[in-house]
Amino acid sequence: VSIKFVLHTDNFPEDISWKITRQDDQRVVMSGDSYPVEKSNELLEYPDCVEDTSYIFELDDTYQDGLCCVYKDQGDGFISLYYKGAPVFENISDFGASHTKQFGSPLPTRDPTAGPTPSPTFSPTKSPTSYPTQLPTSSPTVIPTVPPTKSPSPAPSNSPTLQPTNVPTPVPTQKPSLPPTTSPTNEPILQCRGEMVSIKFVL
Repeated sequence: VSIKFVLHTDNFPEDISWKITRQDDQRVVMSGDSYPVEKSNELLEYPDCVEDTSYIFELDDTYQDGLCCVYKDQGDGFISLYYKGAPVFENISDFGASHTKQFGSPLPTRDPTAGPTPSPTFSPTKSPTSYPTQLPTSSPTVIPTVPPTKSPSPAPSNSPTLQPTNVPTPVPTQKPSLPPTTSPTNEPILQCRGEMVSIKFVL
């Protein structure tokens, strides 16, 4: 982009020094100083082409009287600055010891450069000032006033009131009144197969 600095010196041009610096890397892109007396009351122009970024203009006057109108013999001087064809400032002369101006395109936003978050400045939390919770003021639960359920009041069932069944009252059957049958009166009969049976009766 275009840039132009215009310096119209007074009768003491040796008092003046100036420079234009890039704001991002502090590199000086234009400057002028140590003007000889032969440059008194002279119009000086400094056109140039620079990158489109942010700049700072600085001018110093060692006698601290600017370029015009403080003394009768000072002369009529001034300064002007143009960036991209538009005036940054024009026809300034009464600036005393110095004049500074920032101009150009804004710098791109950078990532935060802050360092890590510092450690907390507060001391750790103090120990609790209160004593621990007091023991319960109430006594433990009272033993139940009602005694446990009594044993069953009814006694066990009485033994059977009836005596066991008596032994059978009838006496055993008596022995046969008749004596056993006497020995056979007749002799046994011996029977053989195919033989005739002969029976004798004894009276």
